Amino acid sequence: MSNRKIAASFLSGIAIGAIAGLLCAPDEGTKVRKKILQKSEDITKALKWSVTTIREALMREYKEAEEAIAGATDFTRSETSIQS
Repeated sequence: MSNRKIAASFLSGIAIGAIAGLLCAPDEGTKVRKKILQKSEDITKALKWSVTTIREALMREYKEAEEAIAGATDFTRSETSIQS
C-alpha cells in the first residue's frame, strides 16, 4: 500500500472517529458545533502537513531518479564513445 493511501486512510479514520465521538457526546448543540469546528481545523492542519510531507518525499524521489537517469545516460554515452 502506498504512503498516500495510508495517509488518506489514517486521516479518514481520525475524522470519522472525531465526528462520531462528538455526535454521541451529551453536550449542547453549540458546544458540539464548536468541537466539530475545532476538530475540522485540526484535521485540516494534519492533512496539509501530510500533503506537504508526501509532496516533499515525492520531489526527492523524482530528483534522485532524474540524477540516476542522467548518470546512466552519461555512462552509456562514454562507453559508446570508447568502443567507437
